[in-house]
Amino acid sequence: VVGRTCRTLEAVERAVADCSEHGHEGRVVIKAAVASSGKGQAHCGRAPLREAQLGWLRKILAAQGDVVVEPWLDKVADLSLHFDVDVHGEVQVHGWSRFFTGPHGQYRGALVGGRLDSGLDAGVRVFLEGSGDESGINTAGASYFDLWGSRTSTTYQTLHTAGYVGPVGVDTLVYFDASDARKLQFKPIVEAAAVWLIVSRREAELAGYDSITAWAGHIEHEWPLVMTPDGKSLSAGAVFTNDPSMAKEFSTVVVAGETLDECVLWGQTLGLDVGVE
Repeated sequence: VVGRTCRTLEAVERAVADCSEHGHEGRVVIKAAVASSGKGQAHCGRAPLREAQLGWLRKILAAQGDVVVEPWLDKVADLSLHFDVDVHGEVQVHGWSRFFTGPHGQYRGALVGGRLDSGLDAGVRVFLEGSGDESGINTAGASYFDLWGSRTSTTYQTLHTAGYVGPVGVDTLVYFDASDARKLQFKPIVEAAAVWLIVSRREAELAGYDSITAWAGHIEHEWPLVMTPDGKSLSAGAVFTNDPSMAKEFSTVVVAGETLDECVLWGQTLGLDVGVE
C-alpha cells in the first residue's frame, strides 16, 4: 500500500475517493509531509471532508506544498528500524524497536526491554519472526531486511543524497489485508524521521554524570529555553518529554535551534553522540 502525494485540494478529494475503497472500514488518512509523533493528520472516509478538515488542508498545502493520502490500514503492530547515516553515506544499523500509537496514529509510547513481540498473538509472532521458533524478533531480524529488499539501500541513498547526516528511524507496519482479514501484510516504509535525543542512564554515566537527573540539570543550565519574540514558539533550548527526576532508565529531550549547526554544537559540548530533528 503506497500513499499518493497531492498538491491541490481537488487532487486530495480524488485520492480520498480512490483510497477509501482499500482502507479498513473505508477509512482514509491525509498526512502532512512534515509532522511529528503521529500528529499533522486528518482522518476521513467516503463522506466529503468536513469544513474544519478543509481549512486544515488548505493551511498545510499553503505551508508545505503537498500532503500524502493513503488508506487507513487495520494495524497489528508498529515497528521502527533505527540506523545512522554518516557523511560518506555509510550506514550503521542499530536494530528494531516497537512502539504504540493511539486510534488516530498519535505516538503513545515504546516497548523498553523484553521481546518486541510480547503480547502479540501467536500467528503474528510467527509472521514477524519468519518461523515458528522462539528466537524472537531481535535475533531473527534478517527476515525484515529480506522483506525490505532493494527499498533499504534506496532509503539510505535518498537520505544521503538529500544531504542528511545523523540518526534515522524508519517506521514500518504489520497489518491485516483489507481483502482478507486473516492475511497479514508488511508495509516496509510508513515514514522516515530524524530521531529525538534519547539518553539512557548508562550513557549519562559514561558522559560523566552521576545520574540522569544530574545530566538533565546540566542540560537545562547549558541550554536554557529561548522563545520567539511573540512568545508562541521555541527558538532554542532543550525541552524534556519525560520527567528526568522520575526516569529510571531513559530520558528523552527535544533540542531546538535556529540552525542545525546550533543543535549539533550543543550535543558536542555535552560530550554526547546527539541525533537531532
